[in-house]
Amino acid sequence: MKSQKNIWWWGFLVGKVMIPALLLISLPMITFFFTNKKMSKEAVIFFFGDQKATFIETLVTSLQLNLNYIFSIIIVISLLNFFKKRNSGKVFNSNGNVYYNYFYFVFWVAATLLGYDKIQIAGIPIHMQYKLVLSGIFSEVLPDIYDDHYDSDGTCKVSIEKENFDDIDGYDSVNLLIIDTYDIKMSELSMENQTYPTIIVRGNSIDGVRKVNRSLILEIKKTMDEIQKSDFKKVFVASTSNPKNSINIINSSFRFFGRSRRFKLYVLQKDYASNGKYSKKYRIFI
Repeated sequence: MKSQKNIWWWGFLVGKVMIPALLLISLPMITFFFTNKKMSKEAVIFFFGDQKATFIETLVTSLQLNLNYIFSIIIVISLLNFFKKRNSGKVFNSNGNVYYNYFYFVFWVAATLLGYDKIQIAGIPIHMQYKLVLSGIFSEVLPDIYDDHYDSDGTCKVSIEKENFDDIDGYDSVNLLIIDTYDIKMSELSMENQTYPTIIVRGNSIDGVRKVNRSLILEIKKTMDEIQKSDFKKVFVASTSNPKNSINIINSSFRFFGRSRRFKLYVLQKDYASNGKYSKKYRIFI
């Protein structure tokens, strides 16, 4: 099963990102190093016509540049336009067989160079969800393209618990546990994070069922407003919120639109190689 997942993972990365990116790099280089002046001139005439080609050739000569530079730039622009037209309106990660635990650079290439303007955060690690929503590199961020397995429950309740708040003098860090689809135990945090003051916001749907919990979203917003007013300098978030709740939580509680904030944000990710502890910490720039 694991090898099959790896095949899907690599297949997606190679087919969707690496091959198009290699074309963007290799074709202009091949054009520059292996195309003679005559071929470059004919290509410029093909793209711009005789009159403009003559002007371009004169300009390039006066600037003491190689005409191959222009031809290579034309190739890059043409490829970028091709990818943009081909991928416009498409969701980058619509394959339900892939867990999209890629580096941020992969998503940046998809959005900036390959022209994808939509992404769904379902199937993406929670720390990367925060980065993608807050960075805005995709013009449209969807929670989940498979919308029919969510329950909208207006009766969802929320409970607040606090741990290690008896004596918080000297602590500049706080944990925020957002418990939605399944539980997070204090023992699952790293030994260091277990000592920090911890705010636990718990929904009442911890049964694996995905529900739109507006009460949870609102309570996280209130909690973050309190943290903003406190003396904490670092906030560590561990979350099991489903994609619909996540996107609303991120936008309502962690997007500041240039306003000052008093803390650094880190999102904790479970490391299944270390007994399932939330030991991976990712800095999120807000």
